[in-house]
Amino acid sequence: MITYCQFNRGWRLLLVALTLCLSACSSRPPEQPVLTWPQRQLQLQQLIRYQARGSLIYRTPERSFYARFNWQQNGPNHLQWRLTHPLGQTLLLLEQQGSTVRLQDHQGQHYQGEQAEQFLQCQSGLELPLPLLAHWLIGLPTPHDQYQLDSQQRLKQLIHADPSPIHLNYLAYRDQGRLSLPTQLQLEIGSHRLLLKIDQWTLP
Repeated sequence: MITYCQFNRGWRLLLVALTLCLSACSSRPPEQPVLTWPQRQLQLQQLIRYQARGSLIYRTPERSFYARFNWQQNGPNHLQWRLTHPLGQTLLLLEQQGSTVRLQDHQGQHYQGEQAEQFLQCQSGLELPLPLLAHWLIGLPTPHDQYQLDSQQRLKQLIHADPSPIHLNYLAYRDQGRLSLPTQLQLEIGSHRLLLKIDQWTLP
C-alpha cells in the first residue's frame, strides 16, 4: 500500500523532473531555417574578402608534405597565400594582384610572373588551380562545375572537368555567423591529393 508521504514525495520528484525538462527545452537556441541553394549562393558571392587559417597535407606519387597555411582574399584576383612549417618558418609566400604574381620560396628568393597556376607549379611543384580554389574554399562552385548538395543545401562534392578532371569533396562545415563555411575539404587532381583543414575563418 502506498502511503500519503510516499505519494507526496513521488509527486514532488515528478514536478522537479518536469521543471528541469522544460528549462532545458526553453534554453535550447532556436534552429535556423535552412537556406535554399540560390540564397546560399548569393551570400557566398558577396563574400569577396575573407581570411582562412589551417593546415594542409599534399600528396603525390613522388612526395608528400604537411604545412600550416594562411589564405587571405582581399578582393577578386587579389590574394595572399602563405605556407609555413609547423615551427613557423615560411615555406612559400604567394601574392597575386590582378595578373601579377609574386612568389617567395623558403630560401627567401623572390620570383615574379603572370600565370598563377603555372608559376606556382614551376617554382614549388604544387599543382593547384588557385583562381578556382578561391571560390571552392568558401563552398562556392564556378560556372563550369558539376556539383551535388547536402541536406543543408551546401556543396557536398563537385567535379571540374576542364582541362583535366578535378574532384572535390566537402567533409565538414561550421556556422560562421549567418554563413556556413567549409572546415575540411579533399581535392583530387589525377594522382595528386590535397587535404585542407580550416581551423579559423575571419570575415569582414
